[in-house]
Amino acid sequence: MGEPVALVIAESRYAAEDALERIEVDYDPLPVIVDVEAGIRTDAPRIHDDWPDNLAVSFTAEVGDTEAAFRNAPVVIAERIAVQRYAGMPLEPRAVLAVPDARDGSITVWASTQLRISCRRLWSTS
Repeated sequence: MGEPVALVIAESRYAAEDALERIEVDYDPLPVIVDVEAGIRTDAPRIHDDWPDNLAVSFTAEVGDTEAAFRNAPVVIAERIAVQRYAGMPLEPRAVLAVPDARDGSITVWASTQLRISCRRLWSTS
């Protein structure tokens, strides 16, 4: 889902449509994983053969001394909350365009992201 299959480059829309009609794709059935937890198990089929697992990214964010906060809290509740899957969704495409300005050495960046403040903080040189 979401992977490019074919690209047509043509000098006119009509030529592109003609080329599009000539494309034939032969798909091979692959194992299906519909559960996130099943997808990260060690025995799960790999999405990419050259990756050791299906985990794209993992990180932990902490502020302050979290271990002390839990240790000193009067009550600690541990709970696992599961939210059902509503529908399969394609990944949101992302793109970045950075244009340097030779006059003042600055760079203008356009990024298709929902994290514009983080981008500004990460890319800011001031």
